[in-house]
Amino acid sequence: MRRFNPKWYEEFGSWLEYSVSKDACFCLYCYLFDMEVGGSGSTQEAFVGVGFKNWHKKDRIKVHVGDHKSAHNRCYQAC
Repeated sequence: MRRFNPKWYEEFGSWLEYSVSKDACFCLYCYLFDMEVGGSGSTQEAFVGVGFKNWHKKDRIKVHVGDHKSAHNRCYQAC
């Protein structure tokens, strides 16, 4: 059975949050500032709304971060 890997904190520790009760990861920056920057898309929903649970696809975390113009990076700048 796949599960959250605590080593991800080494790479994404400044923003990655894990909820034990929901067994899902969330993006702190996007959770706090998503309404201000107008984020959208499936990775935003996964990291803000329902939570990210696709443990075997770490590359999806990097897709969420995206480039310098991404919703995640705009939320990071707002933070």
